[in-house]
Amino acid sequence: AGADPVTVLRGVGDNLARLHLLTPPSGAQRLRTYQEGGACNLQGHLTGEHLRIMRASEHTRSHPFVDHYERQLAALRAAVGVRNLPDGLLHGDPFLDNILVAPASSAVHGEFRGFIDFEDACTGPLVFDVACAAAASCFVPVAAPDAGEGDGEPDHDREGGVLDASRLAALLVSYDAVRPLNRVERLQLVPFLRAALLCNCTWRFINFHIHNRAAESARDSFRELEARLLHLERPEVIALIHGLLNVLPPLKDGSEPDEDESKDKHKEAASWSDTLAAHLPMAAVATSFVGFAIGAVLRLSAKSGGGAARRR
Repeated sequence: AGADPVTVLRGVGDNLARLHLLTPPSGAQRLRTYQEGGACNLQGHLTGEHLRIMRASEHTRSHPFVDHYERQLAALRAAVGVRNLPDGLLHGDPFLDNILVAPASSAVHGEFRGFIDFEDACTGPLVFDVACAAAASCFVPVAAPDAGEGDGEPDHDREGGVLDASRLAALLVSYDAVRPLNRVERLQLVPFLRAALLCNCTWRFINFHIHNRAAESARDSFRELEARLLHLERPEVIALIHGLLNVLPPLKDGSEPDEDESKDKHKEAASWSDTLAAHLPMAAVATSFVGFAIGAVLRLSAKSGGGAARRR
């Protein structure tokens, strides 16, 4: 508690990428694929298992969330079915409560210490983990308006928060510095953000509306993630995400950045990540101008300041 979120997310991005570079065990010790379980029970959405459970239960069959879920399901299936997504070892559930950081008593408070809770580990599309980490940790609350005053924010933003540019930049830049996201992963990040949110939102809904109904205080916990799904439908939020992806070094024809160019541009990108963290309001509502302008400024900076970065 109290750790700088940008510091935490840089560590998460860096170490999630290192996890993804590991070769999964094979043979008798083979790790299951996501089709066999794990990754927030992604396969249960692809097969329609969760939809059948919700439609069969008297407690949920008429609930508005089930209709919303069914509308989102086609997009989830389309994202997972995209070709040329790199496959490998997944943590499967990289929420912040599954990450250990240095305690407040440490001189390096917030520094990454390790992942825990590998019960969702499997092999599958690596971008799922990146999206899951972002969906879980890159939203910030919107301050409640004073009594009798409106703040102009949609209700779902007050329930689920808004996507924070400095947090998302910290996660993506640090991840990409270790394992560059390919073109397909960059294009599919938004669909996988929605897929990861839908998986976790549905888990909360089924768990507390059907399997553990006694936990009434958690009955509406799904609404936080459902609200984030709605937030991600806004064009300006999508533009922000694509703008931040422009922080990353451009890919060559082989879909991999040149090694020396990558090192130089990641130094510059990390510097701009610091600027974002220091100057962007933590709860700012994204606009399309901000989304595209950040990427454009970073690219200009890379061209004009590359020599200085190489001399440091």
